[in-house]
Amino acid sequence: MQKPWVTCVGGERARNYILRLFWHLSDESGAYCIGAPLGIAEIGRNNPEEFEGFKNKYVSLTTGRWRGSM
Repeated sequence: MQKPWVTCVGGERARNYILRLFWHLSDESGAYCIGAPLGIAEIGRNNPEEFEGFKNKYVSLTTGRWRGSM
């Protein structure tokens, strides 16, 4: 059985994926990505060292206080 792609992503690549998913959640992107929070959480769970800098932004997202500013 093959591992999910999210468990194979690490380092700078994981950070870039997280940034892209946050971008898709912002008003400026013009997109609505319903799965972005779950993707961010999964990447963060598998890459805690890369996710460290995004914890506050993610908590704000889940509590409704994040407004898309990077």
